[in-house]
Amino acid sequence: MKAPNYLKIIIGVSFLLLVEEVGYGQDLEAIGQKKPLTLTGTISANAMFFNAEGRPASREKFTWYFTGNPILELYGVTLPFSFTVSEQQRDFRQPFNQFGVSPYYKWAKGHFGYRNIVFSPFTLGGHTIAGAGLELTPGKLRFGFMYGRLFRAVQAIGNPDGTFVQTPTFKRNAFSTKIGYGTENNFVDLIMLKGHDDENSINYTTTEAEITPAENLVVGIYSKQQFLEKFRFELELAQSLYTSNINTVQPDTIDEGTLIKPFSSMVNHKNSSTTYSSALETSLGYEQEQLGLRVKFRKVDPNYQSMGSYFFQNDLRNITLEPHAKFFNSALQASGSYGYQTDNLDGARESTTKRKIGSLNVSGRLGEKYTGNIFYSNYDIGQAAGKIALDTLVRVSQTVKSWGMLHNLMWSGDELTHTFMINYNNQTLTDRNPTTALYTNYNMDTWLASYYATFNAAKISISGSYTTTQFELPSQQTKIKGPTLGITKMMVNNTMSVNLMWSSMAYTINDVKSRNINRISVNSSYRVSRKHRFNIRFYINKSTKETDTVMPFKETKGDIGYAYTF
Repeated sequence: MKAPNYLKIIIGVSFLLLVEEVGYGQDLEAIGQKKPLTLTGTISANAMFFNAEGRPASREKFTWYFTGNPILELYGVTLPFSFTVSEQQRDFRQPFNQFGVSPYYKWAKGHFGYRNIVFSPFTLGGHTIAGAGLELTPGKLRFGFMYGRLFRAVQAIGNPDGTFVQTPTFKRNAFSTKIGYGTENNFVDLIMLKGHDDENSINYTTTEAEITPAENLVVGIYSKQQFLEKFRFELELAQSLYTSNINTVQPDTIDEGTLIKPFSSMVNHKNSSTTYSSALETSLGYEQEQLGLRVKFRKVDPNYQSMGSYFFQNDLRNITLEPHAKFFNSALQASGSYGYQTDNLDGARESTTKRKIGSLNVSGRLGEKYTGNIFYSNYDIGQAAGKIALDTLVRVSQTVKSWGMLHNLMWSGDELTHTFMINYNNQTLTDRNPTTALYTNYNMDTWLASYYATFNAAKISISGSYTTTQFELPSQQTKIKGPTLGITKMMVNNTMSVNLMWSSMAYTINDVKSRNINRISVNSSYRVSRKHRFNIRFYINKSTKETDTVMPFKETKGDIGYAYTF
C-alpha cells in the first residue's frame, strides 16, 4: 500500500511552512556565577492499613510506599531524579522499584533509568523505558535518541487448572531516534522506532503460554506549524511493520508503504505473520480572540501497533469539526463539536459500525455572583453489512444522549463567604433494535444540591449536600439518595487543618429498600514547618441490610503520610 498523493502534498506543505528564527546563544560564562551545588525536591513516605468484615478485602491489610522527586543542580546543570519503592506484589514479584533522572542544561537533555519519553503519539508515545537517551535542540536542530528495555522478562507461573498466577512476558528492548528541524511551534520531525522480543529470555511453549516473540519497525513524520499568526496545522503520519511471531517460516507477501520502505531492511524477521499498517492524524485550526474553528481527521488501520506505545484505538476513520466563540467580553462562551466515525476499514469484519458524535457547551456569568453552564451531547451508533448480511436480531442501532446544567451563586464578605450550587445530569440510551432494547435501554438522572460557608474569623468551613440518583432499566429501577455533611477547622496559625465528614446513602430497588451505607471520615494535615508536613486519614464504611438478600459489611482504612520538602 503506497501513501496517497494527498498525503505527499500535506507532508510537503508541512516542510515549506517552517518559519521564525531561533538564536544559537549559549551563556557558558554564566556557569561560574552559579552556585556549585543545590538540591531541591520532595520525598514522601506513606503507610496504609485496611480491614474488611462481611465481604472479601479489596486490598492488603498493610501496604507502604516511598517516593521522591529530588532535583540536583550542579553548576547550572539540572538533574531531576524520580524514584518509587514499594512492597506491593511481594508474593511472587520483585518490589516495584523505579529510579530515573533526566539531567538537562540549556538545549541538551539526557535520560537515564526509568523514563517516559514522547517523540510522537504513534511512534514512541510515552512508554516507560529502562535505559538511556539524549535530546538535543541547538537552535533549530532537533535530535533525539533512546535505547532501553520496554518489558522485563517474566516467567510464567501456572495453576493446576491451566490459568496463570503470573502472565509470562518476553524481555522487550527497543531504540528510537528522532531528527527534525524547527521551533516549538513550527517543526518537522522524522522518527524511527525498532523493537524486538528476546525469545531466550524465558522458558515457554506457544500452546502453554499463548505468546510468541515479536519484532516491530515504525517510521513516522510529525509536524506542527503556525502560520499567518492565526492558523495552526498539525500532522502525524506513521507506518508500522509488525511481526507477531519471529519463528514463523512462511515468507511474507506484504506491500510496504512509501515512508517505511527505505528502512524495511532493518526488520530481521519478515514472514507471513508480518503485517503493514499506517496511522494518520491531521488538523487545521483558525484561532482569533473571539472566534475559532478546527477540523481534525484521523485514520488508524486495523491492527496498527507500535511497541513504543501501550494502546491504540485502531480500525477507525473519523472527521471532526470543532468551533468555539465568545460574546459580550467573554461573559458568554460557546463551544461544540460534530464528527463522523466508521470502522471496518479493510472490510474484513462481519459488520461496519458508524457513529455520529455531536456536543455543545455554553457557559456564562452575570455580575460577580452567578456563573452557569449547560451542555448537551449526542452519540449515534449504527451498523451496516460487512462481509455478510447483518442479522436484524442483533443489529446495533443506538443513540446515547447526555445533557446537564450547573448553576453557582456566591456571596463574599469580610466575615462570611457562602456558596450555593445546584447540578443536574441526565443520560439516556435508546436502542432502536426491539430485540436487544430490553437489555440495553436505560435512563439515569442525578441531582446534587450543595451549600458551602466559610467563617473567616473563626477559620471554620462547613458544607452540606444532598444527592439523588435514579437509574432505570426496562426491568429494574434503582435509586440512591442521601446527605453529606462536613466541617473543616484551621488551627495553629493555619498550619494545621482537621476535617470531619459524614454521609449516609440509602439504596432502593423497585421502590423496596435494599441497604444503607454510612461513612464517616477524619482527615488532618499538619505542616510543622516549610519543609515538614504530616497527613493522617481514617474512615469507616458500614453497610446495614434492609432485606434478607443483602449482607452487611464494614470497612476500616487508615493512611499515614509524611512529606519532606527541601
